[in-house]
Amino acid sequence: MTNVFKKNIRALRMRYQDIALTLERTHSNGIYAGTLTAHTGENIPFFRNNRTLHSRYNPWIEAERTLPAQPCFILFCGIGAGIHISVFLEKFRHACCAVCEFDYASFRALLEQVDLTHIIVQERVHFLHPLTHGSASQEIAQCYMPIIHGNFFVHYLQPWKAFFPTSEQKIAELTSQAMKIIRADFSVQVHFGKLWMRNALLNLRYAQIFTPKLPNINTQTEAIILGAGPSLEKGIEKIRSHRDVYTIFACDTAFPVCCTGGLMPDFFISIDPQYISYAHTMCSFPSQVTAIFDICACPCAVRSFYLNGNSLIFTGGGHPFSVYASRFSSLPFLETSSGTVAGAAYSVASFLGFTRITSVGTDFSYTNGKPYARGTYLSKQFEQKILRISPLETQFCNLMFRTPTRQDNTQGGITYSNEILDQYKRNFDQITPGARPWHAADFRAFPYKQFINFFHAQLRSKHAAALLAMLPFITWYKTKRTPQAPIFRILELVLEDVLRYTRYNE
Repeated sequence: MTNVFKKNIRALRMRYQDIALTLERTHSNGIYAGTLTAHTGENIPFFRNNRTLHSRYNPWIEAERTLPAQPCFILFCGIGAGIHISVFLEKFRHACCAVCEFDYASFRALLEQVDLTHIIVQERVHFLHPLTHGSASQEIAQCYMPIIHGNFFVHYLQPWKAFFPTSEQKIAELTSQAMKIIRADFSVQVHFGKLWMRNALLNLRYAQIFTPKLPNINTQTEAIILGAGPSLEKGIEKIRSHRDVYTIFACDTAFPVCCTGGLMPDFFISIDPQYISYAHTMCSFPSQVTAIFDICACPCAVRSFYLNGNSLIFTGGGHPFSVYASRFSSLPFLETSSGTVAGAAYSVASFLGFTRITSVGTDFSYTNGKPYARGTYLSKQFEQKILRISPLETQFCNLMFRTPTRQDNTQGGITYSNEILDQYKRNFDQITPGARPWHAADFRAFPYKQFINFFHAQLRSKHAAALLAMLPFITWYKTKRTPQAPIFRILELVLEDVLRYTRYNE
């Protein structure tokens, strides 16, 4: 282990502990054989075939010529001595980038030869796991924010690209996957960005009123997740006849079915930010039901349970503002990455300590020609629109066939599905028991006024953490309000709005 490697590892541990740990356990493959001094005085690495990673004469001019003319987000493939990365950071003072190597063995070989600490410590540089690790697409999606960073550009060190001939195809596949993830996230942020922000600020006001408690339940029973799919109609009868053996977690859409069917759940879970989710609570329900909400969920639904005297638990999911608020004062974590309330309900059961978890009504398909179980809000809404020339079946068909569907013939009848429902099902099936159990220390009244004052201070100083917390709102603002405005003007407008919404606390 060389002194250069030790120095690099110390720097990596400060920001990338998992990468540093893997590198320490990896043996070098010797691909980077050593360094030589360029005419301009820099130490530049060379491969074991004696080809250098940079120009031997003036690597700075070479780097300048290969960089784009306008600021953008760059994925640097091949790190070398980091000269091209340093030029990029100097040329574009606010731009960010990501860097990667081919595999861990060659990455270690490089770190044993070249001091890269001046690159590693840069907050605008994101080190990715090597290409062979397979996680680069997710990492790119996490660090590249189009609304702030602008265009995406891939930069290769040409000797590196020639030495690893399969790297170009791998990079193309990984970036394609990353862009697919980013496009999906972007479209959701455009649609819900403002609503999420509004809901979170309103719900945090509720969170300061009371002190939640970790539910005291019998985890030896079987946890059952109730979705609103057609199969809930038969499943609810079985559950009712064996009520004592289950702890029931009702998704918001399934809640009215339980209420009208005489089956009171133990928990109500909602992550939906839309106002329509309030309709799921427009029924009579007992105060013994514990309501669990994502901090960005609809505050009107929260109000229904609050006025009814139910216990409320606010959780922090994956929304940037939820993460930001949770770092200020702990909120119980809620896994919302599946995009479904059923997945969130499963995570709640897991975090509470249940080891036996099953589900009913999580069809993720249109079973027997129906999209929802009887008694759900949408089912009731369709029933109210029935006409002689537009029966209930017509209402269902308008919903089910608005996008291309796939037909599957089963013993129970015809089941229809589509790409979105298939993705939801895959996400739900891939959920694993949570590794982050809830603890009593996570349950406390939220210090709303102190948080708002802290938030204001960071907004005025344009602190990176506060701006990242508002990324979905910024995306909404950029797309819906001021698509032609530069990003710095958009940030000013967003900050003015948020400060105005919360200024009464000062």
